[in-house]
Amino acid sequence: MIRPNGEGIRDILPSDEATILRLADNAPFVHLHPDYSTFEDWLASPAALIQTRDDSVRGLLVAHFDPPPIAWLRVVVVDQHEAAYPLRKLIAAARERLQDTDAQLLACLSSGRWLDEELPQFGFTVGQEIMGMEWEPSFRPQSHKARRSVSKPNLTIRKVHAGDFAKLVEIEHAAFDDPLWWSSQKQMERAAQGAVNFDVVELDGEMVGFTFGAWTGRREAHIVRIAVVPTARGRGIGAALLDNALRQYEAESFQYVTLNTQVDNAVAHRLYERFGFKTTGDRFSIWVLPVE
Repeated sequence: MIRPNGEGIRDILPSDEATILRLADNAPFVHLHPDYSTFEDWLASPAALIQTRDDSVRGLLVAHFDPPPIAWLRVVVVDQHEAAYPLRKLIAAARERLQDTDAQLLACLSSGRWLDEELPQFGFTVGQEIMGMEWEPSFRPQSHKARRSVSKPNLTIRKVHAGDFAKLVEIEHAAFDDPLWWSSQKQMERAAQGAVNFDVVELDGEMVGFTFGAWTGRREAHIVRIAVVPTARGRGIGAALLDNALRQYEAESFQYVTLNTQVDNAVAHRLYERFGFKTTGDRFSIWVLPVE
């Protein structure tokens, strides 16, 4: 897709990795939303695209879906004074490339005001609003008060095993009816390799939920997921998972723990507040656009 004036869209190539890193460090408009994919995984996506002008890279976009039907905008970089024109071209090309795939929806967890301003121009709408919450050791008195009620004799919390992941994917899909929150088995296995904790909960010997956290600093963690199947809710299982994770973080002298939750998930808010989490004031939009 090359035009006579030297402007065009092409696939990202293995040789572009250094250029991508340079642009990500220096371009005026940058969105990075990494998951557990590799650069090689991104290359395999039909929507891993570079915009060129006069043989110079001016923008790039990676829309990766693992699993479908959500193709997340993992990388968006525009190395121009105005983002609108190149972004419009890249998004249009990505949608075209995704037409014959299992991807049904483009999604973007906004990482900057510039995306919030640009994406509505191209038809994106807000699919979810996310808020940040934080926990620190100074909040522990309230946390310990909540812990008196989470001990359950028929619950077992253990470290994840290699053979658990297929079942955990089923649990996650059951726990979240919106595919925006789904992981693939490969992504979940990779998450476990570098997780600060990855724990599974069993109710009467059956796996019904899990949680894991990621390192964000030397003594900082981010709780990525707490998932419980709908049939097991209301029994204190989410509280038991959260309690177990915080105990591990305390044992490791963690100083700061964060998590994100939907703005409209009042049940989750009450749980986190019981354990001493406080809102950070951070808000993020998840923008969505149908592929078709």
